[in-house]
Parts: sequence; structure tokens; C-alpha cells
Amino acid sequence: MLVISSIFVFNTIYSQAGLLDSINKYKYNNPNKGKTFAYSLLKEGELRNNYQFIVTSLSSLGEIYDILSQKDSARYFFDEAIIKAYDSSNEDYVLFSKLSKASFLYNNYYLDLSLQIYNEALELATKLKYKQVQDNINIKIGRIKYAIDEYEVALKIFKDNYNNFSNQKYDISYSTDIYIAKCYEKLNKIDSALVYLQKGIEKSRKANDKEYEILFLNEFAIYYIHQKDLKKVDSVIDLAIQNSNELGVQKYNPTLLHTKARSRVSVGNYQESVKILTKIIEDNDKKIVPENLSKYYKLLAESYKEIDSVQKSNEYYQKYVIEENKKHNRKFNTLSDLHQLDLAKVNKKKDSYLQQRIYLTAIVCILLLLLLVFMLYQRKRNKVNQERFIVLMDKIKSYETKKKITDNSLNTNNNNEYIDNANNHQSYINEENLEKFINKTEPKVPEIDTSNDTQFIIKDEKINEILLKLKKLEEKQYFLKQDFTLHSAAKRLKTNTAYLSKIVNNELGKGFSTYVNELRINYALLELKNNSKLRAYSVNSIAQEMGYKSADSFTKYFKVATGLTPSVYIKKMNNFDKNNSSELV
Repeated sequence: MLVISSIFVFNTIYSQAGLLDSINKYKYNNPNKGKTFAYSLLKEGELRNNYQFIVTSLSSLGEIYDILSQKDSARYFFDEAIIKAYDSSNEDYVLFSKLSKASFLYNNYYLDLSLQIYNEALELATKLKYKQVQDNINIKIGRIKYAIDEYEVALKIFKDNYNNFSNQKYDISYSTDIYIAKCYEKLNKIDSALVYLQKGIEKSRKANDKEYEILFLNEFAIYYIHQKDLKKVDSVIDLAIQNSNELGVQKYNPTLLHTKARSRVSVGNYQESVKILTKIIEDNDKKIVPENLSKYYKLLAESYKEIDSVQKSNEYYQKYVIEENKKHNRKFNTLSDLHQLDLAKVNKKKDSYLQQRIYLTAIVCILLLLLLVFMLYQRKRNKVNQERFIVLMDKIKSYETKKKITDNSLNTNNNNEYIDNANNHQSYINEENLEKFINKTEPKVPEIDTSNDTQFIIKDEKINEILLKLKKLEEKQYFLKQDFTLHSAAKRLKTNTAYLSKIVNNELGKGFSTYVNELRINYALLELKNNSKLRAYSVNSIAQEMGYKSADSFTKYFKVATGLTPSVYIKKMNNFDKNNSSELV
């Protein structure tokens, strides 16, 4: 990845020591060898009393120990660099050492501490009138603001400094493009995010920056999640993983797979999400920083919850709480490193830190209490849902029995016409005669007495005629069409909406909308009970099959009618079929 130098004024140091070239050459590929050169530079600096060499070598050692995951040693050398920089009385060295420490803290998710030191560095860079350094620090501060969910603030910072990076000799503005896109995505401005993703990935490819290309591909996958385009999500994630493996930088693979798991959750495929997340944790448990580990646990808990694995859901939710607590504890463990050179400031803020510790302890207690409440609520909700399901199954069984008896009666009396009463509005008639009836020439619209404003009287002789035609539409399942409205029904029955609405209200005892929803929900209950393939569909797809334009509307009317959501009903029905018994699970 193209790395922005943490400070531009310090280039003179690089030209003075050939050892530094060796340090930079080996610190990533062979950190132990790079460490040897760094100690050599430190020794030479001490012999010459050369603070440039000393500060540079100490900061380099901090970076190397960070690469080696020896965080305590890394902190020690970064702090030693700051001390030596102050001893030199050279503000350039102080600025360089503080930026090195702030970068280390940011990379290890000590965001609060990193922000404090970046602000100090920004104040010093402003005093020294180092414009490029100021721009670079502002971008780093913007990234911290993004990490703590201040997306509007972060976006403004990135856009304010965007042109400064575009106008440099080497266009590295794509490092900001990706954060602008991420901010827009968090702010749910997906189209704006896409603009910067497209610009950024083109520039990163032009610069042959493979690591940033991987990051852009991951953001494109997130964009396609919003578009519900699972094929494109898999395509770009697979390409990103391939690039990561070819580059030999597999540190991005857990993030890429997490995005793939998110895509599965977005379409309701929670089993696949669990499979992906479990593998990430098994393969990378010790390598994932707590911030990322906690988000994997959280998504796992949510996925297990959706597949009714309450025990697993609670287990991973507890792990999520623990990792969140670790994250906050890590911040407190670095308090002694914050300002070793200014003990007065440390003492002044001591009480504030203690209050924060108390506050965080209270948060943990509240989270644990919420977890307990959640578990009790889940248990109670499962019990209520079970009871509702049992009652619903009894009703469905009774309805199917009555329907079977009625159908048998109809087969032996298919020359009779029958209009059911207002409660169940079932109509039966000889099929051949009814077909002739529904297709005969258009009747005259009945006479309506409108003498009393909106009140009118429908002549009795037309009521049965309309009800018979309406029954025919029921049998042909026109209510499953999304455009089955009062207007379309009246048109198909060759009457007017006011006339049809009045008949449905008077004869069936309900509004037309209620009438249609009852037909759809009753049909859905039977189909989901008897058609296991339909139960494999997403709720949104089932809703469309039932004539609804959105899953929310379907879920709303389904729950009003049954007391259960479609997803709960489907799960219970799957368990019922699985057990192959009259005893409900």
C-alpha cells in the first residue's frame, strides 16, 4: 500500500543515514533483521550525540516491535523517542516522535489517546507552518472521528482536505476516496458512496496499489449488499481474496469474509452467515484485534438468534460483551503512556479517568442486566409463540376438515347455488353455469338512491349476482395479484366501486381491504403448512407470492391475524414437519 509519510520535514534524516534505508527495507519483510539495523543506528546516534539518529532509531524500533506484536516494547520505544525529542529542544523531532506514537495508538485502536496526541501534533505543525503535515494530521483525525461513529464530522474533514492530496505530485487522494465513500455509506447515501468508490478504485489501480484495491473491492461488496445483489457481492469478495492471497497480505481476509457473512444476513441466510463467521474465528482468533472480534461475535449472536438457537446466541452475545469490555480496559492500560513528559496534566485528569472507569463498569453491569432481561424475554416470547402456534394449528385443522366436508357436499350437489353467510363468505355453484354467469354480457349498473348524501340502497336482486362473481374471483385466486384492489375488482365484475364496497360491507360485514387481507393470510397459512418448498423462500418472496408489495405489509397483517410473524410460523412449521408427530415442538 502507498504509505503517506507521517511527516514531510524529516526527510533530511533519511539522507544522513544509510542505516535507515536498511531499516525500511527489512522492517516488514524481515523485522528481526530490521531491528538489528535500528539498534546500530541508535548506537551510532548516541556515540555522536546526534538526536536525529536517536529519535529516528527509537521510533523505528517502536514500529518494528509493533510489527512483531510486542506491544509493550513498542510503547516503550515510542515514549523514549518523545523524551529524547524534548531533550533535543528541536520541535521538528518532537512533532515526528508524536506522530509516530499517535500512528501506533491509532493502528492498535487506542482511539481516544491517538486523537489527543494528533491534536497536540496538529497544534505544533500549525505553529511551525507545515501545511502538508497539517493536512495529513487532519485526515488521520478524520479517520478517528469515523471510527467513533462521528460520520458527519469525519466526512467534512475528508472533503475539506481532499483537494490538498489531489494536487500533490503523486495523486494519493484515493486513500481519502475510500473514507469519503465509507462515510456516505454509513450515512445511507449509497449513490454518493458509489461515486467515490469508482473514482478511488480507478486511481488505486493506476498507482498499482493492490492493498487499497482490496479495500475498495470490500466497499463495493458493501454497496452491493445495499442493492441486494448477492452474486456481485460474492464476485468482488472472491476477487479481493484472490488479490490478497497473490499479494501475500492475508490480513484483510477476515474483514472480507465478514462482509460476505453480512450479505448472507441481508437475505435471511443465517445458517451460511454462522458458517462463515465461525470459520473466521477458528482460523484467526488470536490474530483479530478485540474491536473486530467483537463485531464477529455480535453478528454471530444475531444470526443464531434468527435460527432460534437461543443458547448459542446468548453465548456469543456474552463474548461480545466481554470483548467490548476488553477494548475499554485496553484504553485504561495505556493511561500511563499518554503524557509521560507532562505529569501535571496526568494528575489533573486522574479523577476524570477514575470516573470513566466507574462509568464503564456501570455500562458492563447494565449490559449484563440487559442480557439477563433479553434471555427471560426470549424464553417468555418462545412460550407465547408456542401457545399461539398450537391454537393456530387447531384452527387450521378444523378449517381443513370443514372445507373437506363442504367440498364433498359440493361434488354431490353441483347443480345448486350457495351463498355463505357474512362470517365465512364461501360461495359454491356449478362450475359450468358459473362460468357462463361470470362471462355473460355486462349488466346494467344497479339503480342507486343517492338522495341522502353518501347513503344509498342497493336493490336486493343484484346482491347475489355480485357475490357469485366475487366467489368466482376467489376460486381463481385473483386476490393473489398485487393489483387486486377495489377498483380492479369492480372493473373485473363489471360494476362500480361504490356498489361493490357497499355489498362487501353489508353482506360480508367487513371492508374490502379486510376482506382481501383475510383471503391472502388464510391462503398463506395453508400454503406454508402444506408446501415445504414455499417455506424455504425469503419472507419478501413469500409476501410477493401472496399479493403484497412489501414484506412489511405481509408481516403486519399476518401477525394481526395470527399473533405470530411469518418467520416464527415457518420455523414452528418446519419443526413440526421434522418431528413428524402431532406433538408440537
